[in-house]
Amino acid sequence: MICRGAKEVDNSQVTEPLKEQIQKGDVHTIDEMKAWLKPFGYSDANMNATYDNICTMQGWFSDEVKRDYKSRIDAMEHKDRYCTEFKDLNQSRNNLVHGDANTPSFTSTKEKYEHVKLFLEVLDEIMH
Repeated sequence: MICRGAKEVDNSQVTEPLKEQIQKGDVHTIDEMKAWLKPFGYSDANMNATYDNICTMQGWFSDEVKRDYKSRIDAMEHKDRYCTEFKDLNQSRNNLVHGDANTPSFTSTKEKYEHVKLFLEVLDEIMH
């Protein structure tokens, strides 16, 4: 269920029309998708690139795709470490954008990015 103000909305009431708009070519960018979803209570925090948000968004469109993605990620040898690094990268980005001077080293960021990239490669394989 998706919250729209105080009222809960069935996911399909949101995702089916959005899928149609994407397929017709009326929604091309993330900004257009965010604008389309905003009346349903979505904020930029919903769009942060985190493992949990990716899984949640996949569930809006297809439980089968979500299960496939999660099972592939669960099969990774260092899944827990990579999930933590995914959160760390997102937090570092937020800290940098909001002026926090405590940023990780380039080497540390690059290593984490290489691990997070594995999550995105799995997502790409499933979606294409």
